[in-house]
Amino acid sequence: MAIAAGTANAQEPATTPANNTQPQPAAAPVAQPVDLNSDLSQSLEAANMSMGPVSAVGAAAGSVIGAALGCPFGIATGGTLMTVATVGVLTVPAIAAGCIVGAVAGGGLGAMVGGSAAGLPVGVAAGVQKYNQLQAQHAADAQKAHTAPGSTPANS
Repeated sequence: MAIAAGTANAQEPATTPANNTQPQPAAAPVAQPVDLNSDLSQSLEAANMSMGPVSAVGAAAGSVIGAALGCPFGIATGGTLMTVATVGVLTVPAIAAGCIVGAVAGGGLGAMVGGSAAGLPVGVAAGVQKYNQLQAQHAADAQKAHTAPGSTPANS
């Protein structure tokens, strides 16, 4: 059993308004406003992903080189900072301690310098490349939005 709601009107056409309308041309895409903060964030993420591995390799190499250079520097300063009265007794332990201190200090400094020297250029290049890619994408989207479908740009 079916129940009908509403009133019947014999004078209304049986077609829907959608069938009576003429086809409309597709609307041109609207250019979205450029979100500069989003572009910068994406650029920094790209730089971070590229900088990490390179900085790690640079830090490892810098720490090895820094430790190798720091040990002789520590020996030279540690062995000569002893007083004249203790030269014969404490020279060997002072040289060993100087080498250890020099290697630790040089290794730490070398890791900072090596990681920065290797990672910064790669990070800057990756960030700039990503930012330029996003700006080119925005420009292409804006060009599509300003060009009507089926027509050619005025400068072509």
